[in-house]
Amino acid sequence: MMSSQDEECRVAGADAEQTEPNASTFESEGFLEAQLDSENEGHELDFASSHSEDEHKESAGAPSAPSEEWIAFEAAVAAVSAPEERLRVVVDFMSASLSQEGTPHFKHFWDARKLCLPLFKEQINPAVRATLWEEYSNLSREARRLKEILDEQAAFAVEQIEIAVSGLEHELATVEHELERQPRLDFGPHCEALEAHYSVYDSVQRELGLLNAYASRINALRKELIRTEMRIRQKNKFFHRLSKAGDSVFPRRKELIKEVSDVFCQDIEALVNAEFKSGRLERPLFEYREEIKALQGVAKLLTLNTHAFTHTRALLSQCWDQVKDVEKERRKFRAEKKAVFKENMDKLEGQISSFREEYAAGEMSLSDASKALDAISEEMRRTDLGREEVVKLREDLSAARAPVAERQKAQEAERRKQEDERKQRLLGQVQEVRERALALVASAPSLEIDAIETQRDELLAEIAKLPIGKS
Repeated sequence: MMSSQDEECRVAGADAEQTEPNASTFESEGFLEAQLDSENEGHELDFASSHSEDEHKESAGAPSAPSEEWIAFEAAVAAVSAPEERLRVVVDFMSASLSQEGTPHFKHFWDARKLCLPLFKEQINPAVRATLWEEYSNLSREARRLKEILDEQAAFAVEQIEIAVSGLEHELATVEHELERQPRLDFGPHCEALEAHYSVYDSVQRELGLLNAYASRINALRKELIRTEMRIRQKNKFFHRLSKAGDSVFPRRKELIKEVSDVFCQDIEALVNAEFKSGRLERPLFEYREEIKALQGVAKLLTLNTHAFTHTRALLSQCWDQVKDVEKERRKFRAEKKAVFKENMDKLEGQISSFREEYAAGEMSLSDASKALDAISEEMRRTDLGREEVVKLREDLSAARAPVAERQKAQEAERRKQEDERKQRLLGQVQEVRERALALVASAPSLEIDAIETQRDELLAEIAKLPIGKS
């Protein structure tokens, strides 16, 4: 019996030697039958060790329903009666099964290939038979080559999945050690509402962060397993290992999510009842705004269940709206007060303007001007004014007081000048009396007593006239 490889080489050699295939090659029906049986046996051995998953299922006794493509193919084969036309339909379907987008459909190829063998035994034009046989042989070799490539890729993927699953199992076995290595959480700005449970949030969320990473890896590996072509038994083993890993992750993760969600809901509800239930906001509004924003950030940081996230978000939104309403009311009140401030400021500015006009006209003395300015200043203290209005009026009042202050300064300088001149005159008079007294003392031995007494009385009279001790 001739092997399929020898026959393919013989046919290929014959094709190379002549343009048209030798019809006598296929004239002997007994030789062709033996050749096809040999080819069938060889290819069955080649593909027996590399069936696809669908073939494996069928061999296990669990046949699947025919696909739409196979049903359409059977209909196309049944629609033609000539053997060579049927053979052409089958070979084209084999080619399409290998060249389809993505992974080749080896089950369709193998089933269609089985249909080819009986068709080659029928009465067919030798030239057509040689052409189709060449295509059939090339497709068989291409199928084996593709299957080898896909098997290598699948083996590499299986190896990588094995490494990933083993690494995951090792980390789950040492999860306590991995948890100790997790950094503490940064909750952002301090929130008074969460102060009592910061330690709970930190410990629970750190463990949740680790479990979330494991859960993502398990789900990713499951998706990768679904996409990867491999033996069903091997794939099921991987799924079983991932399921076992999930049993140590997902229940604990669900428990922690419920715990952190319940605590967070309690803290938010306590904040609402303590600060917002009465409708009176005691603290500055910006503090409420900052705390609400910080709490919303913490809600995104924590792994909360859907109910807790939506419930707390709704409560915080209500608090935010309440702060906005109070801010709107206060803004309206400030606008009304500002109108009153503006009216009072206009009134006081009118008084300051009137004072400046009267003073500039010289109709006021310094004393009256000072009294008028003091009266305006006192009225400013009694009047309801805003900070900006007070600053503006003080500037205007300072500008109005400036000429008065300049005039007072000038008068004070003149008074000091006159006082200095008076002191100089007094010193001169005192010096003169002193000199006369010294002269009297010096000339006393040569004078009569009456003359001395007369001069003494004159000096005493002049001393009495001096403005010493008088203001």
